[in-house]
Amino acid sequence: MICAICGRSAYCEISQATSRPWCKACQKRRARCAGCRRVELIRGGTLTKPLCAICTRPDPAFWQCCPTCGQHQLSTRSCTRCNLRQRLATLLADRDGDVRAELRGLHDNLAGSERPNLVLAWLNKTAIASVLREFGTGQRALSHAGLDELPASKPIEHLRAILVATSTLPPRDEHLARLERWIARTLAEHGDPEQRQLLHRYAVWHLLRRLRQRDNAAHATHAQVVTVQRHVRAAIACSTDSAPAGAPWPPPVRQTSTHG
Repeated sequence: MICAICGRSAYCEISQATSRPWCKACQKRRARCAGCRRVELIRGGTLTKPLCAICTRPDPAFWQCCPTCGQHQLSTRSCTRCNLRQRLATLLADRDGDVRAELRGLHDNLAGSERPNLVLAWLNKTAIASVLREFGTGQRALSHAGLDELPASKPIEHLRAILVATSTLPPRDEHLARLERWIARTLAEHGDPEQRQLLHRYAVWHLLRRLRQRDNAAHATHAQVVTVQRHVRAAIACSTDSAPAGAPWPPPVRQTSTHG
């Protein structure tokens, strides 16, 4: 049938609120209601003028209610937002069952999201749930260093960004932090201890020091990081191959190098 809300031809059911067909996608769709201006589940109207439950059928007696918060809906089960709050309380609770004070900002921001279904789906990912549970119980330090101990991945970087955005963690220069980890990992693979020490001095005390001095309080750029990586690789190549007699090593860096 043709969905009365989105206008697509799809498998539909007849809405109890409007007696018109609506598809599975629209049954889960959230938008800002054209009537009350709150972001709620769509229960009527169209995509351009969506309506929430009460604005679709103003009679409260028509609707069932969430047993926890009383939100009007079509079932008596807990609503998505209440499920989200319960999930957050479970993940962020300490050993006494309370949310740690350091995590209260994160809890309140996520619990108040306009898209509780998306936040709930994110929290149900195994990688995210395990890290948040470790933060809650104190098994993992609530810090950038605690996150750095985990294998680098997009979910962890997304979690870090959310922790910074909610003021749970302080902001930091992520490009520079990744560059420092890359240098440590790359030099650790070099077999000769003496050359590894010399490469470390060149990378940390020359390249990184110059990069910090140039940027002052500004964060490093991707181009600057790539340039430093290029110089480190060149230095490693020079240390591996026999350099011409009298040639400077490590190779000098031009004044504009870290600006790409």
